[in-house]
Amino acid sequence: MHLSCYLNADLNKKEDVKEAKKLNPKDSNARLLNISMERNFITPVRAMNDFFLKSSDLEMLRKTRRRSPYENEPLITVYWLKDVEAKYAHQY
Repeated sequence: MHLSCYLNADLNKKEDVKEAKKLNPKDSNARLLNISMERNFITPVRAMNDFFLKSSDLEMLRKTRRRSPYENEPLITVYWLKDVEAKYAHQY
C-alpha cells in the first residue's frame, strides 16, 4: 500500500466517524460493515434448536474443530453458520 493511501485514510477519518454514526442498524450497509464481527460458527445443539434441524441434516455440512470455551476440555465440533442457514432455507 502506498503512503498516500495512509495519508488519505487519516484525513478522512473524522468524516468516516460522522458517517458511521448516521448508519441505521437496520440498514443493509450497516450489516455489511459488521459481517466480520458476527459469529461465524454454531454448535450442533444450537443449530438443531434454533433452526429446527436434525443431526442427520448436519452430517453433510462443513464443520471444524475449535477450542472449548472451558479450560482443560477437548476440542468441540462447530458448523459454519452460513451453511446451517442455507440448509434451513433449503429445507423450509
